[in-house]
Formats: sequence, C-alpha cells, structure tokens
Amino acid sequence: MNANFETMEPSDHPNKIVRVLYFSLKNLRKNISQVDTTQKKLAMTAQQMKRTSFLAELELNYIYALHAKNFMIGAGSNFFTLIIEYIGAFYDKSDVVADVKAYLKLLNSE
Repeated sequence: MNANFETMEPSDHPNKIVRVLYFSLKNLRKNISQVDTTQKKLAMTAQQMKRTSFLAELELNYIYALHAKNFMIGAGSNFFTLIIEYIGAFYDKSDVVADVKAYLKLLNSE
C-alpha cells in the first residue's frame, strides 16, 4: 500500500490537493475483503466504509464535472463506470436510485 504523509498547504497546487483527496477516497475501498465477516458489526462497518467511499468519489467527480468543461461524463467514462460499479455493489443493500439521482441528471445534460 502506498502511503504519503506529507503535509499539504493551501498554497499547494489545487490539482495536487484534488489528486490526494481522490486517492484517499479510493483507499477506503481497499482490503475490505480481509475483514472478518463472522463479526457482523465489523462487516457492517466495512460495507458502510465502502459505500461512503463510492458516494464521496461520485460527489468529487460530480463537482469536478460541473466546473471542468473537458471532464468526460458519458457512457464509457470513468464517471459512468463508477455509477455502474456503485449500483452493482449496493443495489440490494440501499436505495441506489436516490443515491445516484443527481448524478444521472448530469449524464442527461450532455
């Protein structure tokens, strides 16, 4: 696992800050399979972390897409693929329609 504990300052380049934030969100999903699923509370916490990671990444991409004219959002894009992955992972565990509704509006605006 790559870890970077460098301090960041507000004067750092905004792209560097966004990149660090993005990878931090994705790292929440790593090694979930290693959680002891016989302990129900740990398994639930791991699933909540995974779901939160997906939703945070979707929100980050959504905000970025609203402000970056060249951010790809259509079919086959990373944003679209992330929505599909989220739906596949949580369709039977939460209300994914409510969760992705705002992001689907963005896809419709292309």
